Parts: sequence; structure tokens; C-alpha cells
Amino acid sequence: MPATPIKPTHKAIQKYHDTLAEYHAGQVEHEGALRTAFQTLLQETCKAQHWLLIPEEPTKVGGKTVRLDGTLRDQFNLHRGFYAR
Repeated sequence: MPATPIKPTHKAIQKYHDTLAEYHAGQVEHEGALRTAFQTLLQETCKAQHWLLIPEEPTKVGGKTVRLDGTLRDQFNLHRGFYAR
């Protein structure tokens, strides 16, 4: 299935920018707040692909267990993307 492009005018992207503006106005700059806004953006935009965002999923890398900030999986449980700070 080809990827559905997400445009800058997408509602989730607009909400993300609005949330960041609110944080800026409130002088909120810590990583936890920004991460929450980004996770919400990913959750909303990955739905178009029928993907699922799994926050804080542990995985093995080089024999060590690391906890990723987020993992994207498709409907077949295949990993489609990761993000970590």
C-alpha cells in the first residue's frame, strides 16, 4: 500500500504547531512537554497508514536492551519506524 502524503495543512500538524506555540507562550521548554506534543502528532498522522505508535517499547540493540521513545508498527506488526532522543 503506497504511503498517503501528509500535508502541512493537516489538522494534526496544525494542532502540533498550536500546542508548541502555547508551550512557548507559557515558557514551557522541558523535553517531556515537547515529547507529548510530538507523540500526539505521530499518533494522529500514522493512523492514515494504519500504523500504531507504541511509546517506550524496549528493544535489543547490539546485545543491549534500549527503551525507544516510540516505535511505529503496521497492521502486520512490522516495524515501520523508531524515534529516540
